[in-house]
Amino acid sequence: MKKQVPFAILFVLLASASVTNAALNFGLMPGAAMPLTAPQSDIFKTGGSVVLKMFVPMGQTWDFSFSAVYLNCPVLEKPIVSLEKDYGYASAFGLGPRLNRTFGRWESWIDVNELYVKTGKLDRFGFSGTLGFAIPVNESRSIKIGPFASYFQIVQLNNKNGYDNRDARFLTFGLNVELGSA
Repeated sequence: MKKQVPFAILFVLLASASVTNAALNFGLMPGAAMPLTAPQSDIFKTGGSVVLKMFVPMGQTWDFSFSAVYLNCPVLEKPIVSLEKDYGYASAFGLGPRLNRTFGRWESWIDVNELYVKTGKLDRFGFSGTLGFAIPVNESRSIKIGPFASYFQIVQLNNKNGYDNRDARFLTFGLNVELGSA
């Protein structure tokens, strides 16, 4: 039942929104992922991440986004614990609002996402906040490219025996490529 709550919220938001010119926009965000705090910073090196996004315009300045995230960090040469694999990973799916602003030719945006995160055998809650800039590369403004930086946190809500129960915190940064309507 708890896993159905985000989808129910999504349905209500989309059903009640008056979306005009409902063109979808898509984003691809490859980048580097750095663990910020222990125990992840004591176990993993900087790795990579990729985020796929789909945006539903909700007016001039707001979008509603759906996200799919994959993060993968290699293990340090001498980690503080032994692991079954030589990398750590997280996959996540989520949704959230995005605020867009235009300053001359540049566009800036900030978004927050609530996420369902899978790490190995564990199901967790997560969230992220991202700040990005983009510049259109064609006249119709349908292709935009620019940098982004994101904070990604995986929350451990309850204590599980045999696991380090501290939250995982990552900084990701890279290139944002968006395709869609202007």
